[in-house]
Amino acid sequence: MASSGPGKAYKSFLLCYELHIDDLRCISGNK
Repeated sequence: MASSGPGKAYKSFLLCYELHIDDLRCISGNK
């Protein structure tokens, strides 16, 4: 779980999606 790759971005996206946060805003913030 210490690897910084697509898995982390995907997890962040899922968190944002579950929290009903603006997808575009969340993805842009994670980039």
